[in-house]
Amino acid sequence: MNGYETELYESHKLTGGLCTSWKRGEYIIDGCLHWLTSSPAADSFYKIWKELGAIQDRRIHNPEVFFRFTGIDGKTFVACSNADRLENHMKELSPGDAESIELLCRLIRKFATLKSPLDKAFELYNFFDLIKMMWSMRSFMKDFNFCSKTTIGEFASRFEDPFIREVFLLMIDSEEASLLVIIITLALFHNKAGGFPEGGLLEFSRAIKKRLVNLGGRIFYGEKVEKILVQHGRACGIKLANCKEITVDYVISCADLRETVYKLLDVRYIEPQHEELFRIAKLYKSSVQVSFGINMDFTREPGCVTQMFKLQEPVLIGNEKKKWLMVRNYSYDP
Repeated sequence: MNGYETELYESHKLTGGLCTSWKRGEYIIDGCLHWLTSSPAADSFYKIWKELGAIQDRRIHNPEVFFRFTGIDGKTFVACSNADRLENHMKELSPGDAESIELLCRLIRKFATLKSPLDKAFELYNFFDLIKMMWSMRSFMKDFNFCSKTTIGEFASRFEDPFIREVFLLMIDSEEASLLVIIITLALFHNKAGGFPEGGLLEFSRAIKKRLVNLGGRIFYGEKVEKILVQHGRACGIKLANCKEITVDYVISCADLRETVYKLLDVRYIEPQHEELFRIAKLYKSSVQVSFGINMDFTREPGCVTQMFKLQEPVLIGNEKKKWLMVRNYSYDP
């Protein structure tokens, strides 16, 4: 888009990496995101997806429910996408928690009005841009500070109802994470800005690939990058697994931070804050996805909803007991 000659070196035979889906007989199995941030055309982030060619002519499915939790006794907590419906439902489940429920839903509605300034990349912001951004966020600062300094576990402890307290922790599955994570996520759903692109994520990836190729970009498949070449403190190329070296003007690594700094750059260019991050940050829990293509009509069941069922008996996986099973239903997508 900016006149650069662009080459993409992909180790797989397909583009997209983890952003993918695959066919098994008549069924498409999806293995990637559960919702797409800022999917409606009115959202400021939408123009980025549009520039990538990712969502043109693609229907976005916006679920009415974000999460559904069912206990052993059949008691069900429905995390409605709409904050007003969520507030009414939670008060029906636990009238005694009205004060905490009202605070939660007020925060969701408040952050649903926050507009992200996305006119340019953050690293291009100057002093006046920062002042303008801070001024536009002045009415959010008190709530922002509260949410940032309160963990999900701390807020969950406010609820008297043990069932709500338990399932609230499961929404993000991290007691130590900031409350802001849940608030911003639920604010997205309140705005219908957390939908799922119809057709699965392989088609999503292919659309971006098509956009790249149409702009003149070149893609090389089955080419695993082993090293980023450096001269005089500047990235100048890449070395492939077959020992071929390619000289370029700029290198953009799409690998994760650890792979990039520890392997591709041989730990020569790691920042102190990254060293600290790797030393103190906890690894995210592993997960296993098992997908079934079932010859039944599930359209009456809530589609694109993460449903959690509490098990009669916990399942031991490794040395960890799992009390809940997560199920997702993709029948909304033909």
